[in-house]
Amino acid sequence: KAYRVLLLAYRDISVSKLDNDISKLSADFFESDLTFISVVALQDTLREEVKEAIARCKVSGITVRMLTGDSKETAVAIAKECGILPENWVEQEGDYSVLQAHEFRRLIGDLQISGDEAEKQPSRAKLSNVSAFKDIAGELKVLARSTPEDKFKLVTGLIQCGHIVAVTGDGTNDAPALKKADVGIAMGLEGTDVAREAAGIILLDDNFNSIVTSIKWGRNVFDSVRKFVQFQLTANIVALFLSFFSAIALQETPFNSVQMLWLNLIIDSMASLALATEPAQPELLNRKPYRRNEHIMTRDMILNIGCQAVYQIIMLIVMLYFADDIMGLPSSSGVSPDQWNEKLGRHYTLVFHAFVLMQIFNEINARKLKINEINVFSGFFNNWLFILMLLLTLLVQMLIVQLGSEAVRCSPLNIVQHAACFLVGFGSLLVSCMGKFIIHKYRAVSYTHLTLPTIYSVQISVVAVSLKKK
Repeated sequence: KAYRVLLLAYRDISVSKLDNDISKLSADFFESDLTFISVVALQDTLREEVKEAIARCKVSGITVRMLTGDSKETAVAIAKECGILPENWVEQEGDYSVLQAHEFRRLIGDLQISGDEAEKQPSRAKLSNVSAFKDIAGELKVLARSTPEDKFKLVTGLIQCGHIVAVTGDGTNDAPALKKADVGIAMGLEGTDVAREAAGIILLDDNFNSIVTSIKWGRNVFDSVRKFVQFQLTANIVALFLSFFSAIALQETPFNSVQMLWLNLIIDSMASLALATEPAQPELLNRKPYRRNEHIMTRDMILNIGCQAVYQIIMLIVMLYFADDIMGLPSSSGVSPDQWNEKLGRHYTLVFHAFVLMQIFNEINARKLKINEINVFSGFFNNWLFILMLLLTLLVQMLIVQLGSEAVRCSPLNIVQHAACFLVGFGSLLVSCMGKFIIHKYRAVSYTHLTLPTIYSVQISVVAVSLKKK
């Protein structure tokens, strides 16, 4: 039950014996002929949310290891209570799930550099017997009677084995381990100044659940960066191609400098506010961690970017060459600034309006990074700032088109022309859904031809988080 037991007893000692030199009395003298009073059992109760938080870490692919100065029996009881060890765990021969510190040191050996040098330069510390450490690292869950030096060795070994390690600490002696780990987490309430200086994250409430929250938000930030990159690359590729193509084919570009400034504002500032403010969802903890060498660009992102870029380029080329004939408008090609009027500028206004609307609708597509996420409107209303940025961009765009006139070289459009541009923009959503559906189906068919050994050979890296029971 993880109780810490205190036995209370007393002994009557005559004054004459105390008058003698008390330092000459042995410990056995004071600990013999005692009268028993009572036994007191003390227990550090776990916080209610700890067990659930550890369970969520396991689902997230995170291995939680407990390092404690308690005895082995107490450590096992605590580990079972919080879910680090199964309730029915029983120690067996050759099982490294639970070790005492002296056993751990005997098995893994010493560091190649140790002592003061390891504390001053923790990044240089290496285990001398990595192969022995690998034998126990996959099973080790609890390390009893451990010291800060044992924590440092465990962190060093895990990093040498390729794991991403986060470690908590509150004492001055924990500083080397906090510096060595990929993520050092110090206790804000009970931690020392030295530990807080060495850590990368400080828990203001000393709560394990806050670590889970930080993991969720860390994954969310990484995904938000990817979403923004996915959107920005698509828009820049299309804008660059259109400028290059029109400069060669038409000897001019359909967008003027003021329009390009507005496009730059949409692609950079407005999109970053919209896509980088997505709230962290609990579903982020249902997937495995990213690898240490994870690329910012994924295959799914490249497919999404390519699919959207091809569609937008085709639509813009069609509008450059055929929109004037289809809509019954005079062409804007070759019109100089002195010759410009609302009638002659309406053709390029259609192109500009359609391009902006395709970016607005593509912002919705950019919210989803994976090919199997076909429903781009899932969780759409969870981020009010995203909706606000979309509506603000659309409002300013409509004002520029309808009221910009010669200052922006935009001609007012009628309802039919607006509808045509909105239809082209909405096509980005349809193309995204269709492209994802087709690719997802193709992958599903392809995976059925993989043999079982091929599937099982896929490995996912694990993040190891070492924790000390408080």
